[in-house]
Amino acid sequence: MAEGVVAAGFRADAADCFGDRDTLAVVERWHRCAAGDGLALAPGRLLAVLAELAREGGFRGWIAGSGFEGRHDLLAQGAALLPLLGNGAAVVRPVRTPAIFYGRLAALGIAHPPSRVDPPQVPGWLSKDAWSSGGWQVRRHDPRCPPAAVGDGRYFQRERPGVPMSVLFVADGRRARVLGFTRQLVRALGRRPMVHRGCIGPLPVADGVAQELAAMADVLTAEFGLQGLNGVDFLLDGDAVAVLELNPRPVASIAVLGAELDGGAMGAHIAAVTAGRLPPATRSSSAVVRGCETLFARRRLRLGAELAERMAALPWCHDRPAVGTMFAWGDPVCSVSAAGADAEAVEHALRCRRRTLMDLMEQ
Repeated sequence: MAEGVVAAGFRADAADCFGDRDTLAVVERWHRCAAGDGLALAPGRLLAVLAELAREGGFRGWIAGSGFEGRHDLLAQGAALLPLLGNGAAVVRPVRTPAIFYGRLAALGIAHPPSRVDPPQVPGWLSKDAWSSGGWQVRRHDPRCPPAAVGDGRYFQRERPGVPMSVLFVADGRRARVLGFTRQLVRALGRRPMVHRGCIGPLPVADGVAQELAAMADVLTAEFGLQGLNGVDFLLDGDAVAVLELNPRPVASIAVLGAELDGGAMGAHIAAVTAGRLPPATRSSSAVVRGCETLFARRRLRLGAELAERMAALPWCHDRPAVGTMFAWGDPVCSVSAAGADAEAVEHALRCRRRTLMDLMEQ
């Protein structure tokens, strides 16, 4: 996100748990918000940073990324310190509370797989957590084993066939403008069957599908008062759309969509939130398909100077961590990118580059 904000012509600080070298290269300052030596967010530290920036002055606001799906109070507390440029707690809470969200979808006539909060007594369902992100908590439900209680975010969704897709749109609270469509890269990681790895796009969809999703973005925007960038994950089975979830924030596809916009996707986000201005209604004319994929640690790992240097020499390696960063199994380490004439070529390049980096990390 920080790179997109700076590319749109703004100066920015960054506050996160990672402090990757790509971010450090473009921001004015980086504020570490991790708890201890790990990569988990320390809420008190984030609030202290926002309070400090508010005292300094000169900041238009802050933009929340992933990790706030179940932290509605933290969003509200942060917004009270410094303006939140995006969807606040009053929007995120109903969108990420399954008992509310899927009821609204049904009332609006928006197709989605059967979803419920009580455990089904038959197989064929997925156990999900709306208060997490990236598919990290998705499991195949076994009716013989009671699910772990995780609060109001836990729900169950019928498993359905289809290609995992996402639509990125920008909203002004009343209307929406679709920026493009991507195919989601979803694979197992250990015992986690459906971890989000990245995306490929922009990809074409049938005219009827595009019109349906554009209308749906308008309806959801008006229903929830969505602002700025949002992403809807859905399954595409032929020309049939089934909505999986709504992410009311900038999502991973900003890395591959919006290149034709003046200011890019993050510029469109800021314009929509601060000025109520949406980009013109145009379809992406880009002949180039892009992809990005996150690499996860397969073992406990400390990034040494030699590995960091070799990663820096690869122009398609991004989100590069600082020397000395510690990773537990499953932590995101970095990402790779690729571009090509079609999705198949991009996916092949991503796979080769992923293997190259994984081999380097195992040396």
